[in-house]
Amino acid sequence: MINRGNAGEDIFHSIRDREKFLEYIEKAVERFSIIVHTKHLSRYIHLNPVRAKIVTNQSEFLWSIYPVIKPKVSLETILQAVSNEFGCSKEIMREKGRKNNKFRGIAVYLARDMSGATCCKLGNCFGGVSGAAITKRYNKVAEQLAGDKKLKRKVDMIKNRIFNI
Repeated sequence: MINRGNAGEDIFHSIRDREKFLEYIEKAVERFSIIVHTKHLSRYIHLNPVRAKIVTNQSEFLWSIYPVIKPKVSLETILQAVSNEFGCSKEIMREKGRKNNKFRGIAVYLARDMSGATCCKLGNCFGGVSGAAITKRYNKVAEQLAGDKKLKRKVDMIKNRIFNI
């Protein structure tokens, strides 16, 4: 599906129009198990605001459909990106029972946000913990990101590297 205005006209007349359109796409994805594919060119266009440093994360850009079409990333890719950024092994991130394992927390946060995997599947990947433990860790990291701009920039940088921005 491609949407564009005739003769360069606007597609949406207001922000509310745009929000409703995105809402309809999300509902269709959920209801009919639709997989939204995007070509490189489309992804490039949607990631331009990040490259232009208008925003640090694509989901912050008001007129982007990116939050609906964002590609799923493999758990292995996420673990490797966190490993490369912090110089820790993937095994340490997967290890259950380590207290205050910052790398594991960031990997869990990114995996839940970017992989599309269920919390149960993520729990199996991260040492056999429960889905509730994944949610708890995700929420803890999300709270840390809200209060720590340096950590948020680091996580955004990891995301950008994953998407080759």
